[in-house]
Amino acid sequence: MFFFFTVLPSLAANTLKHDLCPELISILCGILSQCNGVRGMEDFCVEASSMAIPPSNTRQFHFIRFFAQRITICKKYIIINLEIINAEAVECTNTKTIISGGSYAVPVDPEYLDESLKYELHSTETNSDAPYSYYPSTEEALQNAKPGDTISDVTQEPSAETYTVTLQYRDGVTADTVYADQPAGHLLVLPSPTRAGYTFLGWYDGSQTVSSPYPVSATVTLTAQWKEDAKPDDGKDDDSSSSSDGDNSYTISIPSKTTGGTVTVSPRYAEKGDSVTLTVKPDEGYVLETLTVTDTNGNTMKLEKQIGSRYTFTMPDMRVTVQASFAADSAASSPVFSDVPDGYWAEDAILWAYENGYMNGDTASTFNPGDTVTRQQLWMILARLNGQSPADFAAARDWAVESGLSDGTAPGSPVSRQQLVTMLWRQAGNPAATAVLTSYPDAASVADYAVGALSWAVENGFVSGTASATLNPGGTATRAQFAVILQRYCTAAQ
Repeated sequence: MFFFFTVLPSLAANTLKHDLCPELISILCGILSQCNGVRGMEDFCVEASSMAIPPSNTRQFHFIRFFAQRITICKKYIIINLEIINAEAVECTNTKTIISGGSYAVPVDPEYLDESLKYELHSTETNSDAPYSYYPSTEEALQNAKPGDTISDVTQEPSAETYTVTLQYRDGVTADTVYADQPAGHLLVLPSPTRAGYTFLGWYDGSQTVSSPYPVSATVTLTAQWKEDAKPDDGKDDDSSSSSDGDNSYTISIPSKTTGGTVTVSPRYAEKGDSVTLTVKPDEGYVLETLTVTDTNGNTMKLEKQIGSRYTFTMPDMRVTVQASFAADSAASSPVFSDVPDGYWAEDAILWAYENGYMNGDTASTFNPGDTVTRQQLWMILARLNGQSPADFAAARDWAVESGLSDGTAPGSPVSRQQLVTMLWRQAGNPAATAVLTSYPDAASVADYAVGALSWAVENGFVSGTASATLNPGGTATRAQFAVILQRYCTAAQ
């Protein structure tokens, strides 16, 4: 049998392993042109010759099938050109085209990219005919990108998760922009809008100002932040802004320097009704003493305690001033609890949980780190973590049930490790995780309801197994272990 007849089916069956090079396409199309009655040959060959280099696997397959179906018609011409075909077919199976630049109509398989090209720019907004181009770095890709384009790392497996990013311009004119089906991990290039009489301050995701390119990780609405330009002769306070469309942004002033710690704010400008977040960071040996927010009329804003060292308040319709003071930590020089000595493995986490009001000692001077945590104690701690102040365990139980964190049963029973992690996971919104638990010898003992939660906890480093390298999902968690898990969770959430 002719060599070509054995190569052709091989190429068709294994298109992911072979490259049908342009030279062979040209030779095969030349043979077809000598045949009579080969319908569609001319158009197909013109299309084949203009394929992206290298052509996509799907299009290679269709071309091979097209040619194979016409072998009998062109048999004599194949025999005449067999030597040339064989030589080029062998060359095609042993070499592949490597690209180092250019734009393409379809994505290029990473195996055909020069090793220096790490990032793909998808530019459908500006180049619909050939939207794919490749660059060594995100910086170089950004130089050629326009708003709405996306940048991805071709060295990473693409994610199946997709999200929607919505931009709200709040300028009274521009309609929202919606970028749907954005793969997780892609970088979305954001616009820098303009508005007469205003300065664009950035995009706000509800908790902080984000920059471009924006890493897609969840469905989100980004809101444009504006500050009205100063008008020297209008007598207005330049720390606030207003316009005929009702868009008002006000300044949030924070102390430029404080002794013992710092306070940061996000966003720096906000409209009436916006949620503003303050993050407090005491220096070593100091604790927060006072934190107040007052408006220009002297009214004090209500602060809500959030996870860790964060506080939130609702913006009024005028500028506000933040004031903070820090005091030396009188307890820093001696242990807070007599049973948590210096150097104890969970000392930092226990002191953190105590100082933030999440956990108390079982007496005024002892913490009892080896004791178990009951389910009702966990409900109380999670309620405090969410800024709640239940009057008693019964109120904490009601909150946990209403929040969907627990069924409220067995309040006085010790909470198991898998129950503890599951309640934290539910509070975090049941995030997806990919960590595999089968590396732990007791993975099969994890309850069905807790598989996703433990996978999430392991993936994020909240738990890492016991000293015997097991998950011990049904075992109880000590107060010290819980303080460590809680600190890791809150630190990751900040």
